Amino acid sequence: MALTNNSSEENRGRGSSSGVSSEETMREDEDETQVQCESLCASKKRKNAGAASYGSTFNSQWTKEWPFITPGTTPFHFWCSICRHELERRHQGRADVICHINRESHLKKQKMVESSSKMDMFIQGTQSTEMGQLKTQTRRAEVKVAMTMVQQNIPLAFSDHLSPLFKECFPDSKIAQKYSSARTKTTAIINKCVAPYLMDELVKNLCDQPFSLATDGSNDTGREKLNPLTVKIWSSQGVIQRFLDMGLTSGTSCGTAEAIFNKMNEVLEGHSIPWANCVALAVDNASVNLGARNSIKSRVLDQNPSIYVLGCPCHIVHNNAHAGGLVYSENSVCFVTPRTWRYFSILALDEKQTRCLRLRALFEDPLTEVHLLFYQALLPTFCQFNLLFQRQHPCIYLLHG
Repeated sequence: MALTNNSSEENRGRGSSSGVSSEETMREDEDETQVQCESLCASKKRKNAGAASYGSTFNSQWTKEWPFITPGTTPFHFWCSICRHELERRHQGRADVICHINRESHLKKQKMVESSSKMDMFIQGTQSTEMGQLKTQTRRAEVKVAMTMVQQNIPLAFSDHLSPLFKECFPDSKIAQKYSSARTKTTAIINKCVAPYLMDELVKNLCDQPFSLATDGSNDTGREKLNPLTVKIWSSQGVIQRFLDMGLTSGTSCGTAEAIFNKMNEVLEGHSIPWANCVALAVDNASVNLGARNSIKSRVLDQNPSIYVLGCPCHIVHNNAHAGGLVYSENSVCFVTPRTWRYFSILALDEKQTRCLRLRALFEDPLTEVHLLFYQALLPTFCQFNLLFQRQHPCIYLLHG
């Protein structure tokens, strides 16, 4: 029994010693494995260390290298102006940008942008390539031709013949060969480009300096009446006259003072032109314009009492000549012209008709020739005086000559 107990105790001691040795061996193996992993990580270090953990921010050097790459809404995004899209570059930074640039969708859009015309080719004086300068000169020629046609009152349909005409007449001119402006393009240049620009410049001048306003109505008897508005202002060229608006009024009361003034006021207020800058108003001598109470004059003076309202001097001269001619109405000389017109306006006339007999009596009267010679000598004085008021250039100095 004693031997048995001793052997069992001996076996227990051996088992305990073997367990300790195995645990130590496992610990040593773990330590060795950890050292090997650390050495392996040290030998294979990441190229962009920390990019995945902390995120890569935008670098301003990217914009210098690729002008279409700009900062995004956050430091971890970039904006591509070609694709019009914002992308993330948090993980690989520059590599993300290069990856986007090499994509097929980006390359396709970049090719389209490079093939399109730039705005500097349409602006005069911009430094561009030789082809861009040629396009600029061609467009300048098209604008100048369009404006010349307007100034000389040439029909726009005539522009259909100018393009082939220039190419044939000037075969050695690159501008003539590139010239292409028919009636449609010429109309667009005038209405959509030149006219808005000139109107804006005119409105700026009217808002900053004094001006005079003139209007006159058409003789149409329909439900629409034209009351064109023109202004006179001072510029570097001197006193100039410009068209402001057509002043179209409609309805049964289109010719009343209220309707015409409301249209005038609507045009000025629509362009923010103050009545305080208006110093004079030129209108016809009709009562609807110069009446004391219910007229355009009375309404304009309510807006600015300092405005000088001027009637038409040409009508005054005409009325004076007409009144002087009525003195000879006893001899019926003033009725020769209208009766002559009525005589030739009728194709078939009988010499025995009353109107023919009266006309014959007027021409056979010896005083008729005397009176007509008197008119021939006198009327040019009124005509020349009338033309003096229709001059475009200032002529007030002639009164003191």
